[in-house]
Amino acid sequence: MTADRRTRGRPGWRTIALLALGVVALHLAALDWLGAVFRPLAAGKLPEPIYTQLLKPTPPVVTAASPATAPPPKPAKAKRLPAPQPAPKPAPKPAADIVRPRPAETVASPAQAPPAPVQALSAPPPPTSPPLSPSTSAPLLAAASSLGDLAPASPVSQPARPTPTESSPTPTASAPASAAALRPWPPSTRLSYTITGYWRGDLHGSGALVWTVDGDHYEASLSGSALIGFSYRSSGRIEGDWLAPSQYTERVFFREKSVRFDRGDNTLHFSATPAVLPLPPHAQDSASLFLQLANRLTVAPGDFHPGATISFAVARPSGMTDWTFTIAGMDIVDTPIGSLPCWHIVRQATQANELGAQIWLSPQLQNLPVQIRLQHSADSYLLFTLDHAEQAAGVNPSEFRAVK
Repeated sequence: MTADRRTRGRPGWRTIALLALGVVALHLAALDWLGAVFRPLAAGKLPEPIYTQLLKPTPPVVTAASPATAPPPKPAKAKRLPAPQPAPKPAPKPAADIVRPRPAETVASPAQAPPAPVQALSAPPPPTSPPLSPSTSAPLLAAASSLGDLAPASPVSQPARPTPTESSPTPTASAPASAAALRPWPPSTRLSYTITGYWRGDLHGSGALVWTVDGDHYEASLSGSALIGFSYRSSGRIEGDWLAPSQYTERVFFREKSVRFDRGDNTLHFSATPAVLPLPPHAQDSASLFLQLANRLTVAPGDFHPGATISFAVARPSGMTDWTFTIAGMDIVDTPIGSLPCWHIVRQATQANELGAQIWLSPQLQNLPVQIRLQHSADSYLLFTLDHAEQAAGVNPSEFRAVK
């Protein structure tokens, strides 16, 4: 009886084996986690940046145009008043009540104010235009000032353009010497978006545009999740005012495609086709294009005016194509960090299954994209609207003002 009780109290060999397997599984999971933490970075993968500050819109820089000081009008000759007809036998008045006009008072003197009757009959001063209303003109004037005084004529109604001054000179073909001090590329930045859209029903999700810089190397990725996950990632080098991609990867759900930019022999290699194509100068991809457009607005704001077009050679996994963007004008985009005036640029799809894109670039947010609309078909699209932005520290936002 006692032996049976002892046998029942001991765990069986199956229980011990299960416990041992559990311990081994936990150890393997811990080792895998440690390996992932200390695993070397993949080729072309930059270290994760440390964001130390929220990126906020810079205050609108409006250079108030001082009204042109017109020369003072020449003193107008006063009209002589008709001599009063003497009343028949007026009652005599004391000498102190009689006011006789002096000859010197017939012409208004600049140093002395004319008499009241003469002032009333003087020529009125030339009309001046009414001052701009700050509540209606400030947002668009701010954008126009920060873009080198390039205000759109349509479709956004625009108040009168301020007179160019030293602080807001008229844009010229050659950039000023101070342009060299500007930073055309922002520091490492993460723009977080709220995603809405439609594909067989309403879509809701979140996404991010992450720009990472390490010396002259960059990485740009647009990713998100709305029903399915997707990401577009570009990596390469920064060469002056241009991005030079070396690898582009496009992933939708679990399907991944890529493009390799071979700069040794200037060729393009695609995962979706065996064709090898020559590498055009300044070719971009679907991820680097967003930052390249922001840079273009920083270094060449004169290229942005309603009706203007900007073209890029774009490599995608299916091959090469030319993307032409048309500047539609300026729009006000409402975001959780404020209402921002933005340049609205549009790329219309030229084929049935081709991707269309609309991008809103904000001069008050280092010319970065505040809103992005990707049009997959006539009734299928994704709309990215900025929620908040994070950025690495150590950069003065004023260094990103557009060249004037």
